[in-house]
Amino acid sequence: MSQHVIRAAHQTAWDVASLDATQKWITEFHLDRRLPGKIEKLITSCPDADTGTLAVTQLLANEPAERAGMFAYAVYPAALSGKLRIGSEGISDLGKEAAKVLDVDGKLEWRSANLDMNFKNPDWVSLKTVLDAISGKRRERAAQFFNYLYVNEIRPDDRAALEEELEECVTRLRSL
Repeated sequence: MSQHVIRAAHQTAWDVASLDATQKWITEFHLDRRLPGKIEKLITSCPDADTGTLAVTQLLANEPAERAGMFAYAVYPAALSGKLRIGSEGISDLGKEAAKVLDVDGKLEWRSANLDMNFKNPDWVSLKTVLDAISGKRRERAAQFFNYLYVNEIRPDDRAALEEELEECVTRLRSL
């Protein structure tokens, strides 16, 4: 392992050890890479609404568009109904981001070079393959999210994994 990686790990450990409880919670929130883990922290251990707001605002500002959109799309209903410790500013930020997923509006254009022999856009074919494997409300939710990705020309590498993570987020929030 290189020295800069070891130094960075030690610096992170030192920072976490010397932070106050709120700063420590926010750091731990951001260190969890999976969105269901972040949601779990919001549900079980968020100290207060101001801390939840700060964590959510930072997440929305720093995550790639598909992850920020997915998080807001999943979390917004629970936050709006007061089931999470997130203040009004955080709920507002979630609402703005979720609206991008909930109200998809755009114009799609592509040239024949991007089409397969059946004149189908390969990006949509890839998304549809994931949708064909699921059904019911889960499929409806994923279709809405994939429409957002498609219209905004966001092309995540592993669409199936992204949909599974969305389902994990919704499943956890459904139990509130």
